[in-house]
Amino acid sequence: MKSIAFLLATFAFTGMAQTSTASQQIGAQEELLWTVFAKGDAAALLDLMLPDYLHIGETIEGRDVVRQFLAQCHINHYKLGEKQVRLLTPASALVVYPVAEDLTCGPMDKPQQMTGNFNATSVWVRNSAGQWKLQAHMEAPAGKQ
Repeated sequence: MKSIAFLLATFAFTGMAQTSTASQQIGAQEELLWTVFAKGDAAALLDLMLPDYLHIGETIEGRDVVRQFLAQCHINHYKLGEKQVRLLTPASALVVYPVAEDLTCGPMDKPQQMTGNFNATSVWVRNSAGQWKLQAHMEAPAGKQ
């Protein structure tokens, strides 16, 4: 009986360790997403996304909106708050966190400075190669704290 209890405890610990590792991997991918986004590296950013990625904002759009955004805007500064990662299945996860952004958008002769605090949501999916790829992302204005 003791050996069965030991095996059950071992499986439970292994499952928690795998969940923790996946959460850390996804958190690191979200950090990388913002790093390459701030650098304006469209190729690296698109590589993090699934081909059928969705950006949810005022409209629902695909990967092309990312290219358009990077052509018009530059992230001057951003600060991510504490991320909460929820594994939905072994191959999918939800990440939510607050983010403060400072952007400059528009033509060089009339740039517009935009700042704001948002609550961000990302959905990550593990592909057949075992890599976590971004399926969807959205940001909503954060309420007053």
